[in-house]
Amino acid sequence: LKEVLNKKIDTEESILLQKNIESSSTVSSILSLQNEGGWWHEEKYSFSPFYKNTYWQVYFLSLLGASRQMLSVDKAVGLIVKNMQSEKGSFPMRYRYTGNLICFQGLTLEILIRLGFFGEIFTEALASFISDLMYRNDFRCKYRAQFKSPWGAVKVLKAFNLMPPEKMDSQAINIVRKAVKFLLSHDI
Repeated sequence: LKEVLNKKIDTEESILLQKNIESSSTVSSILSLQNEGGWWHEEKYSFSPFYKNTYWQVYFLSLLGASRQMLSVDKAVGLIVKNMQSEKGSFPMRYRYTGNLICFQGLTLEILIRLGFFGEIFTEALASFISDLMYRNDFRCKYRAQFKSPWGAVKVLKAFNLMPPEKMDSQAINIVRKAVKFLLSHDI
């Protein structure tokens, strides 16, 4: 409601909405598959297997309106950060592919912001890493022969647009402008 209708929601209404989200059949179904240790599918922290593991379940929960107030979500995010985030702040690919794919960096930042982790040290470290990566690589993807990646630009743009406007510094504003310019220059 906040994003779609640009509606201000009071605390009481917010609590009620969060309870409705938590008890929805889709969210309940995802949470019922979570292991007691906090992970899904297997205790392996990476982007693959696609759509089955902890990373992707947390992504789906973020899209469904879940938040860090849910203990199971908070626990899963803690595992992802602990086991996937590098010292530089990125969430690199491991196993089948390796390195920092811009699309997954943007997607991860989107997840963290949607779940309410904006302002946390690990989220700020990722945003800083993306800023540095954009300065150096300009949405280039090593798996696309170093061509610029529209998918990566969209993911970064979505994440940075979720940041509270008052928290957008000049680097964040420049990244948004750069992504928009790139996408519009190619009629995307």
